[in-house]
Amino acid sequence: AEEQALLARAAEEREKERADELELVANFQAEQLNAVDPPTMGLQIRSDLLDNIRTAALRSGASETEADQRVAQASELLSAADFTGTALHALEENILLPAVEAARTSFADQPLMRAKLIQTTSNNAHRLGLYTFARDIQAEASGLFQSELPADDQAVLDSRQQLALFMRSSGQFEEAETMYRELLSEALRLFGDEHPVTARYMSNLGVHLSDIGQAEESLELERQARDIYTATLGPLHLDTIRSTGNIGAALANLDRPEEAFTEYYAALEGLRKTVGDDDSHTFRQLSNIATLHLKQGDFGAAEEILRESVEGNRRVLGNDHPLTHVSIDNLGNALYRQQKYEEATRYAQEAFEGRQRTLGPNHPDTLRSVYNLGMIYQTQKNDERASEQFRRAAGGFRVAYGEFHPNTITARTNLTGTIFRLGRWTEIETHLFDELHLLETRADAPTDRHESIIRAIGILYRYWDEAEPGNGYDAKSAEWVQRLEDFRAANAEPAS
Repeated sequence: AEEQALLARAAEEREKERADELELVANFQAEQLNAVDPPTMGLQIRSDLLDNIRTAALRSGASETEADQRVAQASELLSAADFTGTALHALEENILLPAVEAARTSFADQPLMRAKLIQTTSNNAHRLGLYTFARDIQAEASGLFQSELPADDQAVLDSRQQLALFMRSSGQFEEAETMYRELLSEALRLFGDEHPVTARYMSNLGVHLSDIGQAEESLELERQARDIYTATLGPLHLDTIRSTGNIGAALANLDRPEEAFTEYYAALEGLRKTVGDDDSHTFRQLSNIATLHLKQGDFGAAEEILRESVEGNRRVLGNDHPLTHVSIDNLGNALYRQQKYEEATRYAQEAFEGRQRTLGPNHPDTLRSVYNLGMIYQTQKNDERASEQFRRAAGGFRVAYGEFHPNTITARTNLTGTIFRLGRWTEIETHLFDELHLLETRADAPTDRHESIIRAIGILYRYWDEAEPGNGYDAKSAEWVQRLEDFRAANAEPAS
């Protein structure tokens, strides 16, 4: 019996050693992937491909000139190819997916270790911008944690919180909201309504709701969270101060600027007392204050604050930190509003390149930078480049947020304007009728957007007739003016 116990203990120790070794490998992989830059990797793939084309041409007997011509032809054909996406696909297929499969195979009988390793891989995938893949394998990890551990175990709660975040990143906003609400409900059941863990889930739901336009409920949740934090952790705890900042954000979204400034500056004062001036939380709060100044039209005050924020973020966090990109982007916006277009373009371009490099080309923050560049080009009457940016932003926002999200609609509206000014009548006709078809077939289509597209079609034909008279566009314009009147009549509010 004693020998059997020793053998069992030895087997258990070997299994633990194997798990520790695999965890070390996973951590080493994470460190290596931190240095991976998908856009640069994509450029290298493209360069290698062109080099191979040239080498193959020379081996087949082509002259140097002929080989160069083949490379030039290939380069032109590849100009629209997404090599960043190719790089990400290669990382997913050759590194991340095998890591998940190894965890599934090696720890088939150890679900907790399997969950931990898969969750590590999901974090790596999310950092690289593989949001759907990260979400799907995080769902697997979270399910394993839930099947093996009590509902109130921190690993379970953390895994579900991570899943909600990845849902947001991949555009599943309704699913993320459901998850955040479930977590809050679970926290209330497990810890009651006066516990800081409950406050954390209140605040997480509040931030999400504020981001998707439900600021009233967000404000209520953040105030409840702050009350709990103040009572349990004290007024100068970082969680308490963060809730104060979140209250300011909800008030700003509700267009209550004076109250928002009060909360923002209270949060800033608390941060300077607790973490100091050179801290990412302080810089984030400065950026929030500057953004509200921008919203209120006080661009000079915003610029002054943002220059301080950019300098501090560069010094403390580095040029490629997401908070640095936020402050750079906001500074570009402040300069743009003051018609300092050359400097604005420089900062907007830096923010875009940094976000594309660190977050990937399809991240909502990257798309916002794309949109901002479009606005600068549009103001400078460079409609060709502006249309390129607005088209990319509109397509990305549609995937990330949905067809009728304000960001999607705004980008599409600006795209319509640039195409219109370029006089591409057929292109704009197709663009408008595609959206009209969508509006007519979706039950959730906003009436005001439907009306604006009908009006735009009438305007299109009027200007088209002026540019190319005698082709019947005047009759089409009159037809759509009548359709607009009919639509307004059909959707008018009944008289009281």
